[in-house]
Amino acid sequence: MTWHQTRFVEDPLSGDKAVIESISKTPIKILFENNAVKQAMLHGDPRLGKPWHELAYVVDVRVQTIHDVPKAYTILGFYEEETFDPDA
Repeated sequence: MTWHQTRFVEDPLSGDKAVIESISKTPIKILFENNAVKQAMLHGDPRLGKPWHELAYVVDVRVQTIHDVPKAYTILGFYEEETFDPDA
């Protein structure tokens, strides 16, 4: 998952969007089952030397669809140790 945009609020309707290329190449609304997951992702990974929004994240996700088209992702968790630089 890579971030497309985020809002620094806890409101689940705030406009967070991300791309999960294996599901859809376009940005899709993301929700978090647990706000602690979002907060952890927004801190990034200092060992990679890039800001959090330039990193890629391995996540557990539930995809919500309408007529088989992805419309929202619910991020259930992420694997912090698997965070990586997508440009490397």
